[in-house]
Amino acid sequence: MSRRRLREAAPEILAWLGLALSLLVLFFRLGDARAPDVHDWVNGDTLGGTAVAIDVLRDGFPISGWHFSIAPFCVPDLLLAALFWEVTRSPVAATLLAGFSQVALIIGALLLIRNVVGLGERRLQAVLTLSVASLIALYSARHLNVRLPDYSLLFAPQNHVGSLINMLYALGLALWLVRDEVECGRGRRAVYLGYAALCLAAGASNLMFLDEMLAPFTAALCAAAFLGFMPWRCCWTTPLLGFPAALLGAFAGRLFLHPAPLSSQSEWTIDGFLTAADVFLSGAVHNLAAHDFLHMVAVTWVVFCLVSGALFVRRLVIHGTAWVGREDRLRFVFVITVFLSGVFCLASLLITGTSGLTAFHNYAWTLHYLPMLFLLPLFVVPALMSWSWGMRLRSGVREGVAWLAAGLAVATPAVSLAMTPVPATQITSFHPPVVALLDDLAPKYGLREGLAGYWEARLITLLSRHGVRAYAVDGDMKPQLWWSNAAWYSESYYDRRRPPRVDFVVVDEPVSPEQRGLVFSRFGEPRVERRVDNFDILIFRWPEHDRDEENAALVNFSQSLRSSIHEARVEAGQTLDVPVRVENDGNDWWASLGRFPVRLSYLWLVSGPGMRIEGPRWAFPAMGPGQTMQLNVEAVVPPEAAKAPGGEATLRISLVQEHVAWFYEHGGAPLDVRVHVSPHGQLPVCAGGRRTVR
Repeated sequence: MSRRRLREAAPEILAWLGLALSLLVLFFRLGDARAPDVHDWVNGDTLGGTAVAIDVLRDGFPISGWHFSIAPFCVPDLLLAALFWEVTRSPVAATLLAGFSQVALIIGALLLIRNVVGLGERRLQAVLTLSVASLIALYSARHLNVRLPDYSLLFAPQNHVGSLINMLYALGLALWLVRDEVECGRGRRAVYLGYAALCLAAGASNLMFLDEMLAPFTAALCAAAFLGFMPWRCCWTTPLLGFPAALLGAFAGRLFLHPAPLSSQSEWTIDGFLTAADVFLSGAVHNLAAHDFLHMVAVTWVVFCLVSGALFVRRLVIHGTAWVGREDRLRFVFVITVFLSGVFCLASLLITGTSGLTAFHNYAWTLHYLPMLFLLPLFVVPALMSWSWGMRLRSGVREGVAWLAAGLAVATPAVSLAMTPVPATQITSFHPPVVALLDDLAPKYGLREGLAGYWEARLITLLSRHGVRAYAVDGDMKPQLWWSNAAWYSESYYDRRRPPRVDFVVVDEPVSPEQRGLVFSRFGEPRVERRVDNFDILIFRWPEHDRDEENAALVNFSQSLRSSIHEARVEAGQTLDVPVRVENDGNDWWASLGRFPVRLSYLWLVSGPGMRIEGPRWAFPAMGPGQTMQLNVEAVVPPEAAKAPGGEATLRISLVQEHVAWFYEHGGAPLDVRVHVSPHGQLPVCAGGRRTVR
């Protein structure tokens, strides 16, 4: 890149850096947040895409068994979650990165639209929209527990922000086709194919794409043609291509993705419409009276669109269409499409009587369906400002504004980051109380699979550190096939030849007599009951033939231990975290209870002093032949290791059967990690004195 181009791009680069710093502040703040605040960001909904990726890519369950909500959100939500899961191998990190990337995709889509329309300056628009995104991220970081304005939707996947992204990119491609058809008589083949493919994917992801993009865009084109500044011949190609593609995608989604029927969250009646309208109007008036910022922005945006449209029509009446250039034509279609997108989505929710309004009377929850009305204006308004300034301001003034905005965009989050302490525990180690309690009980009671409500089941399965899994059920203890895999209820993760054995049931709120009777009739009397927060955990006995609480001394000590870490550099006194995948490749069951428990441990082998230092033991749920489990070894580096020749020591990880033998001493291959140890104080110390090697 030449020096001149680098100088021109510098403000935009600084603004992108500011957004990255803002997201880092948000990431750190989540690490220090209370569990209820984190639940708005990491929950059964936001983890949905990551759960699909892990279930299919790691656990080997078929994608054909998955049942989704009405909107499967396969593009971009599922794709982003799968991509970041492959990169991070962390459910929480993959979920947050998928959510954080949504803002970048929104800004990229608006830059595409700017290039098509041809107004303003790319650099100025990028800096202004990125500055808004950085401010929203910083506000969200300081107000994690604030539900309204709910900016967290912009940074969390598996909601309708993904549909907003599809709408914006489809709108950019559609405007591109219209521009080429007006100027050249036909569009480019690659753009036609890209537009059709995007409509297909968007229709499969969310049926509301018809209301969010295709219907508003068609109406905007027809309005432009009716007013006389758009040829009618250019108004049919995009609808004739987009509607069939989206409907085909919706049909394919219904056929292959098993989404829930529309009736599961709708009430198609006059009473349902009246109730939905009453709840929505009451909520909107209440929030406007309270001067809620997002509601003020939405009203301002609606008024701006109406006034701009009226002035545009007035100018057409007075001066005719001769003054309408290409840029004015496309800008009109863009603004009207964005305006009608919010209007049509709201009308769709009211007409269908969405259950959030009719059944639950929950106005705040319903707002997540309307990012086009409440969130999109936050980015469209600065984009339109940059278009207007690009025509009215001199080049030097535009450059000065861009540099000033870029400086503020990077300085504000930099100061905030400097004032934000690095949390002792990162958000990627999030361990909700109910999951932590189950992990504590798992080794003692041999817990592996159980049942829970929708909001707890996914957290348990993805965040358990002992491989405990929970499958979602409804109030009648029947499988809840809503973002769930039907195969879970017929094939045990640990033995696909039989259905899962219910070791525990997690019940939300105190167990009512009816629920207790239903659970007892199916599973018998629980052996133990525990309570944490608002959850009751009922633990049941295992069948006698499993004999997981009694195990004899082993004869075969075969073991398979694998890790992504084979070498590390630490200092004495630090804790080295090593993820270990344990596989039982023998013919015996391993249990961490009884007279001869099998556990995972480690030894430090220091050649110089000739020392052998044993570490603590880690228990795990019983494992049968061929089963695997992911564990984490936390090895404290002893001071003696720094005295070894060259500071080199070996961290040997192996299974051990207490009172019998270490597995590696009887032929089982250990996992050896070569560790370079420095004396204390010669390496930078990580937060909490820990060093995690990836």
